Amino acid sequence: MNLPFELNYFNLTLLIGAFVSFFSASLILYQKSKRLANRMWFWLNVFVTVWSSGYAVMITTTSFEVATKANHILHCVAIFIPVLFLHFVSAITKKFEEFKTRIRLLYAVAFIFVAINPTDLLLTSVKSKFIFKFVSDAGPLFIYYTLFFVVVVLTSEYVLFRAMIQAKGLYRSQLRYIFFATVIGFAGGSSVFFLTLNINFPPYPMILYSLYPIVVTYSIIKYRSFDIRSMVFRSVGFSFLVFVTTSILAFLTSLIVMLIGIQSVFWISVIMSVFVSIGYKPLRTFIETKTKNFLYKKTYNPDIVLEEITEETSSLQNLKQLLDSIGSIITDAIGTDKISFVLIGEDKKITIPYEAGFPFGVSKKILNNKEVLKILYHKFVEKQSMLVIEEMKILYDNGDYSPSSPELLNDLYNNDVGIVVPLKEKDMLRGVIAIGNKKSGDPFTEVDLRMIGIASGQIAISIKNALLYEEQKQFNTTLKKKVEEATFDLRKANKRLKELDESKSEFLSIAAHQLRTPITGIKGYISMILEGDYGKLTSAQRFELERIYRSSDRLTRLINVFLNVSRIETGRLDLTKTKENIVDIVEGVVSDLKPQSDKKNLKVSIEYPEEKIPNMLIDKDKIHDVVMNLVDNAIKYTEKGWVSIRLSSSKSLMTFESRDSGIGISEEEIDKLFQKFSRAEAVDRVHTGGSGLGLFIAKKIIEAHGGKIWAESDGKNKGSVFTFTLPIE
Repeated sequence: MNLPFELNYFNLTLLIGAFVSFFSASLILYQKSKRLANRMWFWLNVFVTVWSSGYAVMITTTSFEVATKANHILHCVAIFIPVLFLHFVSAITKKFEEFKTRIRLLYAVAFIFVAINPTDLLLTSVKSKFIFKFVSDAGPLFIYYTLFFVVVVLTSEYVLFRAMIQAKGLYRSQLRYIFFATVIGFAGGSSVFFLTLNINFPPYPMILYSLYPIVVTYSIIKYRSFDIRSMVFRSVGFSFLVFVTTSILAFLTSLIVMLIGIQSVFWISVIMSVFVSIGYKPLRTFIETKTKNFLYKKTYNPDIVLEEITEETSSLQNLKQLLDSIGSIITDAIGTDKISFVLIGEDKKITIPYEAGFPFGVSKKILNNKEVLKILYHKFVEKQSMLVIEEMKILYDNGDYSPSSPELLNDLYNNDVGIVVPLKEKDMLRGVIAIGNKKSGDPFTEVDLRMIGIASGQIAISIKNALLYEEQKQFNTTLKKKVEEATFDLRKANKRLKELDESKSEFLSIAAHQLRTPITGIKGYISMILEGDYGKLTSAQRFELERIYRSSDRLTRLINVFLNVSRIETGRLDLTKTKENIVDIVEGVVSDLKPQSDKKNLKVSIEYPEEKIPNMLIDKDKIHDVVMNLVDNAIKYTEKGWVSIRLSSSKSLMTFESRDSGIGISEEEIDKLFQKFSRAEAVDRVHTGGSGLGLFIAKKIIEAHGGKIWAESDGKNKGSVFTFTLPIE
């Protein structure tokens, strides 16, 4: 039985193009995406489907009336195709707002062409041309429609080309592929204009348009941002599947039509649609299964890779060797050249013990993100999944995902990080593996992700073991060094013990002499007063009582001095630091010592800095003792003249300086001033009651604060300068 119509290259190409466009629209519709680019690509494919079907009917039918109706219908939708394409391009290049007004005007022009479509002004009729019984014939205004079509399409391609040139990275690859695919597609589809304009050029290139929609659709839906090489390979493979599947369904439809004897184009289309809706998915699955060995063949066996990783993790204990070996296995298997191991210590400190392939400093820059630890814990402890950066970036760009830190996501994406894998041990995040994108541009497959996910557990345990090994090794080295140091220190300590023993004896002798006698006198006087031996206090008694208190004060200070020395010697000098104003402390000391300075008619002045000294983190009482000791000494050993106190500061240091016109210090004695029980010769003659411990204690207090203290003098009777510095924290 003969078919009611003749299948040839042209109507078969148009039918394939119609079905490809129909499937492209269906795939976009299935995504349910609200993106403007997706929606415009959907409508463009719907209109192309109607145009392609209408043109196939027109050149295939033997009915003049059917051909005429098909002619007007196909041109009614064809008029909108260039405008829809520009609408799509403006959306995919993120320039819709810039072109919004022009697109609206073009839609208005399109409606004008649609209005004159039924008249002879646009199309006169259908005529026999080339091998076709019926083909469109141009009216007087068709040339303007042709110009409209060409100008809008060329403008769209120009916009797409400019955006492609200005884009970077994988997005540029996506636009490049869409650009070349649509150029080829429109070049093929536009070939039908020649016969309409009575130019004897058959539309042989129309085959070029029939497959490009599915290629671009596949790119938009699944490979929106992957490398061009991968996209070409995958898309060609996918297009091959679509072509084979569609051809088989078309053959089955033709067989049914021939057996039943149906001649209506409408019913033939209905039968074809039913076959496609029912049989496409299972048929495509079957063909894809049979062809996957050459279309989607993998280059590694994940089981073998896991065995290699297991062998390395169980045999290597050196951390650097372990990470180098594991990194090489993973990068070789999945086809990347970038990998970085990031570890998180018990103190939350982040380190990068191994990195390969990434540009120098990239990992450190990313880790400097203040929120990075918080984000890692949230993603990997709560979500317990690895991060596929490409997918996250696409979702973020489409408005379907809101990352905790867009800055971090963009840094990872822009620096070619493909996936970030957690290294966990008993639900504790110990670090991550950052793996770069594949060199081929292929996406990470489920096999890749599953293999890396399984390996990450083994890697986390092996890293912990390696760290423990390194820690033990370091401990042994440190212990050996400490033993050697301790042996040396013991020899040195034996000698020092003898010196300390002598100092101790001297200290105890002074303590007995300086403390016991005053304490006995204090107890006697207080006892007599309390027992009423003096009766009612007279002026003389009051004088004695005041003297007792003065002695008590002196002994209290002396006792404190000895206690401080004891604490220093035993390493128990504790500091209670608070934020304090050093100026207030100095002014308080000068005020307390004013009676002594006034008694000697000394002028005591304070020179303040130009800029206010910020509050400092210090032990107020101990710094007060230091200032008191220095100013008190200056007053004691200055018989006449002046005492000048100067405060200054820089960004990191505060400087205190006590300068006087007193008895001065010889050069030989300056070096001994801050030693225990050391006093200058001239000082001993002027003031015999000192302990020789004040400057020693002052030095220890200042050093405990991280500062320095020193003395200067031009010689005897030329005054002296005592200076100390403290860090401003």
